[in-house]
Amino acid sequence: MVKSFIKIIKEVVYNILSCCQTIYQILLQSFNQYIRRQFHPQKGLFQAWVVKNDSTGTMHFPRNHFNSKVGSRIETVIHERSHTIFNIDHNGMSGAGEINFGHNPDDDNLLTFQQAISNAYCYGWLATALQPGYRREAEDFISAPTQRR
Repeated sequence: MVKSFIKIIKEVVYNILSCCQTIYQILLQSFNQYIRRQFHPQKGLFQAWVVKNDSTGTMHFPRNHFNSKVGSRIETVIHERSHTIFNIDHNGMSGAGEINFGHNPDDDNLLTFQQAISNAYCYGWLATALQPGYRREAEDFISAPTQRR
């Protein structure tokens, strides 16, 4: 009985990991496509945003986006791209999802797996937490890619 239970758990974990790998491949490949961008000279409440149901997938960036640390900007772009590629919101979070201050990317946020894959924040958080050298207490988790010469 215990062996069959362990086998079931292994299969469930394998299926979840396989699903995550497929989703992230889709997201990764989407960065090879042209991304429409709109820059706004005024400061904004958010670092970036997309307009729901905008078929162009345009990402909007206010002036203050570029004052953020590089890791925060990268996480934001991943977050916004996941909105446009998967047509998702912030499933499992109150309001627009902006009530997440003081959380680390690897904190248990009590979302179910289904909520997590339908929540744009989770894509940015996972990308951050998977970075080599990630430390949960660091302020700028993602390092910018270095230019090759």
